[in-house]
Amino acid sequence: MPNHHHLVLGQADGFRRAFELMTTAMRPRFELPADMPVGAGPEVPANPQQVQAMRDFGLLIVPSIVCLAFAVELILKTLLVQEGVLPDPTMPRPPRAPRGIHELDALFAALPGVHADRIRAEVGGANFDARLAEHAKTFTQWRYSFELQGVGADEDFLAAVFRAAREGVVLG
Repeated sequence: MPNHHHLVLGQADGFRRAFELMTTAMRPRFELPADMPVGAGPEVPANPQQVQAMRDFGLLIVPSIVCLAFAVELILKTLLVQEGVLPDPTMPRPPRAPRGIHELDALFAALPGVHADRIRAEVGGANFDARLAEHAKTFTQWRYSFELQGVGADEDFLAAVFRAAREGVVLG
């Protein structure tokens, strides 16, 4: 029976690319000339160009984090489909198949050891599992960030998990 995990992979890569495009679009707006006058403090922009840059950043940061967190979820699901842990997305879902899992730590825990060990080693850090648990609900929290206070996300950590997981995908 063919495995169509590449369909999930395409979506994961798409959301990762959307994150890259948004963060790339934000960077030039903050690379303001060194001689630009500065306001009374970092929270008080000095001119309309800085005000617009801050507004653009505010508008793009939430969708960029949502895209990255969803990309990590999808790349982990790609590996789970590839290894037969989750059902092929083109086939009817078996009645007992897991549904609606979005938590990154739960998806990671379902990975076969070879993938989990490789990702953990590549991303590094003795506290990988704790950091992943901190980011377990990043997608759902940031998607509804307007309802919450004090949500945070480490983009570098999430991007490293994505890259490490992406390396384990086998096409063919």
